[in-house]
Amino acid sequence: MGALCFVSALAVTLRLLLLPTIGRYQTSPFFAFIEPYVGPYTALPLIAFAAFFLTRSLFFRLRPPLKFAYGVLAFLVFTVTVNMALGGVDKVLPGALWQYCHDAGILYGHGNFLRDYHVWVEGLHWHANVHPPGVFVYLYPLLKLFPGDWTCIALANALIAGAGGFFVYKAAERLYGGDAKFGAAALYVATPSLLLYGSTIDAVLCSLGAFVIYLLAFYFTAPRFELAAVTGFVLAAGTFVAYQFGFIWLLVFTATAICTVYARRYVPAGDSGTGPSTVADAAPVSPAPCRPAARIWVLMAVAVAVFCLFFVAIYFLSGFNVITEFGYQQAASERYYGAGVNVMYLIKHYVFGAPAYKGEHRSALLWIPGNFIAFLFLLGPTTTVLFIRNLYNDVKTKRGHTGGFIMSLAAAVSYILINLSGLTLAETERVYLFMVPWFLVGSGYYLMEKRPRLLYPVLITNLAITWLFVVFLRHIK
Repeated sequence: MGALCFVSALAVTLRLLLLPTIGRYQTSPFFAFIEPYVGPYTALPLIAFAAFFLTRSLFFRLRPPLKFAYGVLAFLVFTVTVNMALGGVDKVLPGALWQYCHDAGILYGHGNFLRDYHVWVEGLHWHANVHPPGVFVYLYPLLKLFPGDWTCIALANALIAGAGGFFVYKAAERLYGGDAKFGAAALYVATPSLLLYGSTIDAVLCSLGAFVIYLLAFYFTAPRFELAAVTGFVLAAGTFVAYQFGFIWLLVFTATAICTVYARRYVPAGDSGTGPSTVADAAPVSPAPCRPAARIWVLMAVAVAVFCLFFVAIYFLSGFNVITEFGYQQAASERYYGAGVNVMYLIKHYVFGAPAYKGEHRSALLWIPGNFIAFLFLLGPTTTVLFIRNLYNDVKTKRGHTGGFIMSLAAAVSYILINLSGLTLAETERVYLFMVPWFLVGSGYYLMEKRPRLLYPVLITNLAITWLFVVFLRHIK
């Protein structure tokens, strides 16, 4: 574990020292400045961590609703103090969110800003040029509720982000049963990247991503049409806020394919696969099996249809054309920093004959490895190792019939393919926050089932990495 942390930190240092920095606005795979920071607020995260650690026994004695409230409060306090450690109360408000709030006032003045969205965002901050307008729809009620007080919006984001721990808890309960739910929820609250960016829109998407995992936990163990419809709607809403949220479709398709293969191989004949007829949220006492896949592709078609209908409805109601606007977003990204070598560029250039990029751009050969370093290190080295050990253990013991194995394998495959695509180069610990829940369910199960004594050391390690990142890799938001 120490070696993994050392290599991750050393990679950043060597990149800074050995690679040319002229013409590159960022030299680290992390969304960070490489500079130490120690100030009067630096000790706040340590104090908050200690306070909740000393009251940990209280958590296990509380009733479920109070446990949920305790976890959300812990996350809120952690992420607020971590951000204040950078220099005070003003740091709770992330820079990107400030830009969104500022631009929102301008866009709302255009009335129907969804029609010809790319025209209205010209000249606004960078984030408005490369993201769909869903973020401004999300901010609208918050700006009405807290006019001029953007810090309150940041705190509201942190509360929503913390609520994602509930969905991770319920997903682990459905897929694994037992104490896996406690491990998954605890890892969620102590995930370094989520704490560092807990008041951003990306953290809100993390909570939404956790809800998708919760839906899929039912989807692949008790397939139902209403779950497919809700899944399609949630994926559409998340993609409307940030295009990269659509990457979850790869997870869904991969999990569906794996479920189809393993269901035929492992599920006993005669099992209808309709799932329990009792209360829908009742948790299995043992790892839930992946049900037969007779309806799974029909359900997938339902989810895709609802996803498409969402954007069709948006188009007829407001004039927003997601396909056209996505093209403008890609062009804006390429003008800003290029995209290195990614699958979209290869298709555009070699299939459709688009001109080659001009000027300097991020190199995929350098930044794709950085993607893995940034995301997995701030996911938590311990969480990463636990996830790998759990996946290996499932493969070794041939537990391929379980829903937990289906989700873990799909998460690993999808994450690797997304990174290798080169569609996002660096800063993945922030822009891939919605992927964090993918890894927590399996990690939490292995932690509580195989290594329960490591629960507190794992949490302390993740919280220590959060604090050390603030001090030695001063992050900017």
